[in-house]
Amino acid sequence: MPASYKCLAEGCSEVYDNNSSLRRHYKKCELYKKAIGQAHELRAVNAASATRELSASSWRNSGLRGPSAWTRPHTPKGSTSRLAPTAATVTAPVATGSEKSTVTGSEVPMPSTSQVLGDGVDPGGLMDIDDVDMLPPMDNEPRPAPPTPLPSAPPPAPPRLHYAEDILPQPLRRVILHIRDKLVTEKNIFGLWREYLHRPHFDPDSFVPPESLAKDAHAHDDLSEPPTPKLNLLSKNKSWGILLSWASTGSQMKSEQEINRLANLLQDVDFNPKELKGLTAQRAAKEMEKEDANSSLLSKFKEAAVSIEVPSGSTAIPSRTVNIPGLYYRPLCSLIRSAFAHP
Repeated sequence: MPASYKCLAEGCSEVYDNNSSLRRHYKKCELYKKAIGQAHELRAVNAASATRELSASSWRNSGLRGPSAWTRPHTPKGSTSRLAPTAATVTAPVATGSEKSTVTGSEVPMPSTSQVLGDGVDPGGLMDIDDVDMLPPMDNEPRPAPPTPLPSAPPPAPPRLHYAEDILPQPLRRVILHIRDKLVTEKNIFGLWREYLHRPHFDPDSFVPPESLAKDAHAHDDLSEPPTPKLNLLSKNKSWGILLSWASTGSQMKSEQEINRLANLLQDVDFNPKELKGLTAQRAAKEMEKEDANSSLLSKFKEAAVSIEVPSGSTAIPSRTVNIPGLYYRPLCSLIRSAFAHP
């Protein structure tokens, strides 16, 4: 049969199956709240009446202020000594048996003179007021607890055995070394060089033809050049052999499109191979310069010289200035007028 929990308030008949439901009921039950309030008021009245009875008791009016007054002797007026004379008596009455206390109305046993002063001690003798604590303790007084023993010293540790790590060499401390793979190129004819904090992933000079990088004229390396095709392989068409032989010599930057364009020029109707007799590249360049000097287009350009400071590579040596003449440029206004004149 399950346990039942009933409300303790008078006049309330609520019953629950568990204590949690009963507690929730107490928070809402007006009869229970009223009963709790009356209980608090009754407790306050009882406490006030007990206080008044204690203040009106004969023990308070008799001049006693605690157990120390029973053994404290009276000091006469004008005496500067802390010791009481032999003829003096204790002002407070010392009970020898048992007497009634008006505090509770019951008979309370009081300590006798022999119990307070001890056996063989004259109560009328000299006694220092502060020596009360030196009296033998009463039988019913609680004994002080024995002192706590100090913890014993821990036993000495056994000698440490030698392990392998004591004999074997310890590993070296790890050190992180940051290496900067710095790269400095050689100086060129102008005294310029490149300096990289880290080694580049590609060569910037790979896109420049070898002729532009060479300091002086150098002979061709036969090992790096492809072998010249023999003409007997193309003996049926010697013109093809001559053209392909020219394409496989010199710079390797010749592309298939350039070779096709050269072949188209040679097959042009206006092209006459006989007119190329005595033609050289230097002679053709000079003829073109003469025509450019007499051209009206060149008169629209202006010539200027550019000064470039080339560092020496040392802080003690000043930089050198190199003047580059023969730079032609066309003003912006001339370009605008030409654009509007010839749409």
